[in-house]
Amino acid sequence: MELTNGVKEYLDEIVKKDTNFLVLIYGSSATGHSNNSSDLDIFVLGTFESSFRRSIVVDGRELEINYTDILSIESLIDKSIKDNNSYYESLFNNNIVLKDTEMFVDRYRDYIRTAKSILKSEPRKMPMRNKYLLYSLYRDFRKYEDLYSYFNFLDEIRMTYSYMNNYSTLNVSKVYDMYNDYVRATQDYCLSLPSEEFISHFDSSIRNPLDKYELEYLMKSVGYDPLTIVREYDFFNYIDNQRKKSILIHMNKMITRAIRMLVENNTYMDYVYHVLLNHLYRFFEEIYGSVTEEFLCVFDSAKQEMNNYSKIEFLKQLFSLLEGKYAFDYKNYTLYFR
Repeated sequence: MELTNGVKEYLDEIVKKDTNFLVLIYGSSATGHSNNSSDLDIFVLGTFESSFRRSIVVDGRELEINYTDILSIESLIDKSIKDNNSYYESLFNNNIVLKDTEMFVDRYRDYIRTAKSILKSEPRKMPMRNKYLLYSLYRDFRKYEDLYSYFNFLDEIRMTYSYMNNYSTLNVSKVYDMYNDYVRATQDYCLSLPSEEFISHFDSSIRNPLDKYELEYLMKSVGYDPLTIVREYDFFNYIDNQRKKSILIHMNKMITRAIRMLVENNTYMDYVYHVLLNHLYRFFEEIYGSVTEEFLCVFDSAKQEMNNYSKIEFLKQLFSLLEGKYAFDYKNYTLYFR
């Protein structure tokens, strides 16, 4: 891994601070899968008023730095295990150590191993929220039989299946890479993936859209019965400015990945594109309370678009409408977590 002098100097300043006890490089730069467009992921454990995430560009390279307060690290690890999120397990198992004052890497690697053995989870029942989402998405699919409703129903099956069987949380834009490289997913990112049979049927359903045989298998995998009517579920969530900022940062990165997949003509690009359209619509409602006519007009056109480069322009336009007055520098920001 090559770093410019400017990046090295910036990292040296982080390492030198007495209040920073552990400094790691992790992610693709630590596992050898980075490329020219990859972020440099850095984890800092120290004494802070609250944990926060910062993005900053140094010598043209984007640094994503996760500053974590030492008093909260164990509770964060516990929550990640409970949520089937492998972030901390991957971080402490695959890294480049820049500073470790008290063997924290070994300590938390052992802590995670012990915690996982204690918190072994049995299969879970499908939550009411997921039941309603599957019901409403399947209803839309039967009504329209278009790619938008199909791929969003498919993704909700994947998410529900992972939740019920305690598999790792997986962002839609990373499904292709992880499902098609089992060794990298399980060793480098410590992910717990579904069975090869499920992945095979899911992959086939992506490559052969609207295939009713594959869809029937996936529906059975979560025990979904299309004849069962589910009552409406209230999705109201209070949203503050920090939540809005977090959503926009997340969506900005998702759109960047989706654009890359569309340019590369990736096999999963239509799946990611249509699921991302749904996220944009849902987050617009969450931030503003309702969808505007302008947004809906662009959104409806985006769902029907077939040309990849036109899809890219629609994603950019929808995101511009989503961020509205909240626009800020996505390459240089600080986001606090309490």
